Amino acid sequence: MAPTASDETTPDGIAWHALPVDAIASLNVTDPALGLSDAEAAARMAILRDSADTLSPPAWRLAVRRVHGIIIALLAIIFVTTAVLRLWVECAVVLALLLLNAGCAALQKRRSKRGHAALRKLRERPARALRNGRLTTLPASELVPGDVIVVETGDVVPADGRLFATESLSCRETPLTERPAPARKSVEAVPTAAPLSMRNDMIYMGTQIESGCGRAIVVATGTDAAISMLAGPEVARSR
Repeated sequence: MAPTASDETTPDGIAWHALPVDAIASLNVTDPALGLSDAEAAARMAILRDSADTLSPPAWRLAVRRVHGIIIALLAIIFVTTAVLRLWVECAVVLALLLLNAGCAALQKRRSKRGHAALRKLRERPARALRNGRLTTLPASELVPGDVIVVETGDVVPADGRLFATESLSCRETPLTERPAPARKSVEAVPTAAPLSMRNDMIYMGTQIESGCGRAIVVATGTDAAISMLAGPEVARSR
């Protein structure tokens, strides 16, 4: 089975799908009818870049990496020792463990590279957003939380967003949920515990609009988006 995105809340800890539209607009300090001004969008982009520059891996991940490094070093010492002592069975077992670790590391590295490439491609796609009250086209990489995006049939969704207007909107979310049938969308909030596949008031980056049209307030962009979870921890929360 292919991996699916997490059903937990977003990295900022807010269950956007469970909040009413006015609360979404208030938290993101945006006007659904006008969107952001160019100046406000630029200021928010600067904040995103600054936070990315100062972002460091969580302490638990650093601890895991440190312990993993110690274990590999010990295995290497044991391998050399068993080889010197001609304990060939033990030597073969340790060698197998070292090779297995190397294979897993290479697989993770390839997966991370594919994830980066896929996210980069998504962020290069055009998006339509309200800026200064006018509909404008810009790269998805220039979207920020609080932007108001417009989607219609055939579009690839450029960011995670909370819908506030829909017209016969359905979205194919197979990359996230593995469901082959398009999901019907609405503007009504859903319970906090609703799994991602049941969050019908949300649209997610990398999914495709099957029919209809809608407008949404952006709540997550780039590697903060749900689809980044598919690329592994080295991609998620990195920029």
